[in-house]
Amino acid sequence: MIDLTKYTRFSGCGAKLGPCVLDQALCGLSQPKYPNLLIDYHHAEDAGVYKINENTALIQSVDFFPPIVDDPF
Repeated sequence: MIDLTKYTRFSGCGAKLGPCVLDQALCGLSQPKYPNLLIDYHHAEDAGVYKINENTALIQSVDFFPPIVDDPF
């Protein structure tokens, strides 16, 4: 069995990277341009916005819950 909780030191907002650390981690990524991508990681937002058409956009965020128990079963 893997003790999942030993891989997390913090939880909730305290587990997030600060904007400076995140910027340093992402700075080496290629930066392709997509005209329909309205908001991306360059805006330091926690969601992306992709324009589908003139009236519709898809807003997507990736979030997760840290493990709270080692064995959920």
